[in-house]
Amino acid sequence: MTVLISSHLLSEIDQIATSVGVVSKGKLIFQGSIESMRQHAQQKVTMRVSHGERAWRSLIASGIKAEYSGNRLLLPDHSDESIAEAVRTLVQNGVSVYRIEEEKRSLEDVFLQMTGKEGIA
Repeated sequence: MTVLISSHLLSEIDQIATSVGVVSKGKLIFQGSIESMRQHAQQKVTMRVSHGERAWRSLIASGIKAEYSGNRLLLPDHSDESIAEAVRTLVQNGVSVYRIEEEKRSLEDVFLQMTGKEGIA
């Protein structure tokens, strides 16, 4: 059964729908499962580490993509295997890993990213 709901209350849509469509400026810009919509959002994993620059250089030298900001590393590939490989690489290079956090975005955040309306009040 298909039910069409038009709403700006995306947290409620997240709880009741399995598939969504996003319309922006009269055009359908996304259609698919809510899970694929989240994957489309390019989530990242943040690692808080000792020796930030050395940690970043170790990952890059091992072929692991990462961004560096202070003592935080941002990893665009958040598969379990890539995170495990990053941790292994850091520990082998004498870097302490203090915290690993996956950035969780709400459906509203994903919608704003898709429609290019981030930061608009």
